[in-house]
Amino acid sequence: MPESKALWERLDPIERCFGHASVEDIIESLEKESSQEFASMCLKLLKKMSPTSLKVVLRQMQEGAKRDFTQCFKMELLMSERFMERDDFFEGVRALLVDKDKSPKWNPPTLQEVSEEDVSAFFK
Repeated sequence: MPESKALWERLDPIERCFGHASVEDIIESLEKESSQEFASMCLKLLKKMSPTSLKVVLRQMQEGAKRDFTQCFKMELLMSERFMERDDFFEGVRALLVDKDKSPKWNPPTLQEVSEEDVSAFFK
């Protein structure tokens, strides 16, 4: 099982880079290790994603760790409804599947512009 072995070999950098409380700190950690192929690959991928989605998913993981299955399922249902109320989901579909330009215009466009209020709205 080479794939499993590869995961175990990457466990230390995964914990080191992703064990932070904010997306900004995760990105900063990956940048510090960007000479490593794994960190460089993750950084490249994360920088393509919706800044709002990155922050919402991190919060989801943090909150989900404190909840049981039913509570997580309800939280994720609410999140999916909130995502459908915003532009980023449709912009991602447009950029990847419709126009195929792979250049989404996220709103807001940067992590710094995603407020705590924006993130919290996905959980209400």
